[in-house]
Amino acid sequence: MKHILFVCTGNICRSPMAEAMLRDGLQNDPELRGEGIEVRSAGTSGWDGSPATDLAIEAMERRGLDLGGHRGHHLTRDLVERAELILTMEARQRAWIQRFYPEFAAKAFILAEYAGSSGDIEDPYGGDETEYSRCADRLSSLIPGLVARLRAGRA
Repeated sequence: MKHILFVCTGNICRSPMAEAMLRDGLQNDPELRGEGIEVRSAGTSGWDGSPATDLAIEAMERRGLDLGGHRGHHLTRDLVERAELILTMEARQRAWIQRFYPEFAAKAFILAEYAGSSGDIEDPYGGDETEYSRCADRLSSLIPGLVARLRAGRA
């Protein structure tokens, strides 16, 4: 896997947090570091250039990660086509990809399922610090399973 794309709704909370966490996980994995894996994120309803929410930035800062430079991207055919693996936060985003880009549906998965868990990752947008922390904790619990699966895929 050289191109991984996280997808949520607005690309200002969940998918940028997942993107930052996976980049960190890859950088800290001796087998995957230096493999040139590109990690990006986009939103089915995202506005190009939108910054991450302040609470998402703060949730990542508490984990030693920086989202301050994040700028949102709307999910485009080019991003979907380029990605080798598309990981959505919810079943509805995977369904959106299946509907609008059916020829690429086989490479779209719900993040939790792909990482060995289940369920959607709830959108913290509009919520308070506790909801953002809960979302970040959930993502953080999934990233090791994702890294392990990526590592296993190399063998």
